[in-house]
Amino acid sequence: MEDNQQLPDSQENQSQEEGPLTTEASSQPPVEEIGIDLNVLFPDADKDLNALFPDDESRQLLKKINKNKKDLHTLNERFQFENEETDSEGSTTP
Repeated sequence: MEDNQQLPDSQENQSQEEGPLTTEASSQPPVEEIGIDLNVLFPDADKDLNALFPDDESRQLLKKINKNKKDLHTLNERFQFENEETDSEGSTTP
């Protein structure tokens, strides 16, 4: 019977030990959030974008928008290239 009483105590000790570890891990920001320099992402901007958008959420949003814009531009170029290839192949085949 003593073994049964020790088992719950050991489980409580484990959960108490795990508690602080999970809170420490969740309190640390992901690596992506640290140091987004908007002036580097948007070099053509006339104003200091870091001063205009001091919060990390806005900076991350602008970074994602910029990445999506570049990705869409790349996809558009690929589709245009594929269309040109298809058109040139279609015109040479009788």
